[in-house]
Amino acid sequence: SSNRNIGFFLQKMGADQVSSPYNAFYNYLIKSTLYSATDGVVKGIELGLNYSMLIPNNTAIAAAVAAGDLPAANAPTSQADIDKVTRFIQYHITRNSFAIDGKKTGYFQTLCKNIDGDAQSVQVVLNQKNKLQVMDNEGRVIDANVAQSNLLGQRVVIHSISGYLKHGL
Repeated sequence: SSNRNIGFFLQKMGADQVSSPYNAFYNYLIKSTLYSATDGVVKGIELGLNYSMLIPNNTAIAAAVAAGDLPAANAPTSQADIDKVTRFIQYHITRNSFAIDGKKTGYFQTLCKNIDGDAQSVQVVLNQKNKLQVMDNEGRVIDANVAQSNLLGQRVVIHSISGYLKHGL
């Protein structure tokens, strides 16, 4: 079922279940302006290209809410909060994919752009067979949960991360 669009793939992985580490992020995603419920498409993810989705676990999403980096409501109504959710999701999706396999490191552009239209990047600072660390725009290093990572959707590799990434915009 790798031909499913990412939203449906996440649902099939159980992201709609409260017990899933992807659940809180998924609930922001499916209620966001980036998501098309009819076909499971996430805006910005183009057919034929590869991506990685770095999904903060539920604890990390709660921390983002507590810090004010995400609104408490996953379907916010104010434009400022809608924009905050959009940028948060976009900054957790990279163009070009990387697996936790000891191969790719370096900078990966995300779907998040600054006010000048420049794509914001995350840096894979460490990639071993059993360990992945990603650094955000603010120099914070976040670990992947390897057991819940390296999941292959349609040209999208999904990783569960133990914190959230800050774009700093």
